[in-house]
Amino acid sequence: MAIALPVLVALAVAGMAAVGVVGAQLRCVDSARAVVRAVVRGEPVPAARRLGSATAPTGARIVIAFQGGQVVVTVSAEIRSAARFVPTMSVGARAVGELEPGVVDTGGG
Repeated sequence: MAIALPVLVALAVAGMAAVGVVGAQLRCVDSARAVVRAVVRGEPVPAARRLGSATAPTGARIVIAFQGGQVVVTVSAEIRSAARFVPTMSVGARAVGELEPGVVDTGGG
C-alpha cells in the first residue's frame, strides 16, 4: 500500500496533465481555423488575430502568412502543468485557406 498509493497519485496527476495538453492542442486547432476563415473572408488581419486570441490557449503565438493566393496560420503555445514534475509541453496547429475572390492579399502577418 505504501508503494501503490504514491504511484496511483503520480498516474492521476500525469493523466490530468495529459488531458490539459490535449485540450490546449484542440484550442490551437480551433484558433488556427477561426483565423483562416476570418482572413479568407477579407476581415482585417488585426481583427482575425483578436478572434484567434480569444480561442487560443493563454500566451499562444499566432503567425499569419500570405503565400500567393493562400493564407497560412500557425498557432503555438507552451503548456505548463501545475505539477512540478510534469515537463512543459509545446502544442500547435497550422491551417491553410484559399483567399476568396476579390479579397486582397494584404501581405501582413
